[in-house]
Order: sequence, then C-alpha cells, then structure tokens
Amino acid sequence: MLILPRDVAGVRRTFPELLPGETDTALGLVRIFKILVGYEVSLKIKFDTSLGTQVRDMVSQAKSESGGALRIFGFQFGSDTSSGTSFYRDVNDVQYNETNSEITLPASPRGCPVLLGILGRKIGA
Repeated sequence: MLILPRDVAGVRRTFPELLPGETDTALGLVRIFKILVGYEVSLKIKFDTSLGTQVRDMVSQAKSESGGALRIFGFQFGSDTSSGTSFYRDVNDVQYNETNSEITLPASPRGCPVLLGILGRKIGA
C-alpha cells in the first residue's frame, strides 16, 4: 500500500471534475494530508444468515442475466457503461459461500490502484 504524505499541489484545482457531471464539493474547504491507496485489493464479507440469503440471490441474479452486473462497496463486476472504466471484471469471479454466508470479491487488477481512504482537515478549523 502507498500512503502519500500530502495532496499534490494544485491537483484539486487542476482537475475539479472527478467523473463526468460530478464536481468536488469540498474544493477550497478541505486540505488533504494523507491518501491511502491499495493494490490488488480483495475482500471477504460475512453476512448474517437472513441477509446472506438476499446477497446470494443478488449474486445469482447478476450471474444469470445476460449483461448482468454487480457493484459492491464501489467494486464493479460485469458491464458498467456509465463510468467508462478501462478494465472489465467478470461478475462470475464473485463467489458466494452458502455454508458460512460469505461473499468473496477477487483481487483488483494489477496496476489499478484502489482509493481506500483520505485523511484531511477542514480549512479554517
């Protein structure tokens, strides 16, 4: 993992648009001190049995539909025409373990950083 000690000078003003149509609402209000970025991030999530059944059904439905997709905690599997991402992750790579109500999201592609967290402070505080 990589931790950057401070915001790159002027990057928020140079690139105020995060995604098409979205603006940085914190611009001029927050100073970023640290950014936590991970590589090849994978995730296992354990659910209560009742919620696990709903998750299992959701995963099964996404896998069974033509062009089915799934987004969990910002991780996209299957087609995503709205974001314009440069890599594709197959929805069939998502695994659900019925025995312990656990979903496994495979590691993110090599070379594709995942933003895990930001530490900042309100300007003027």
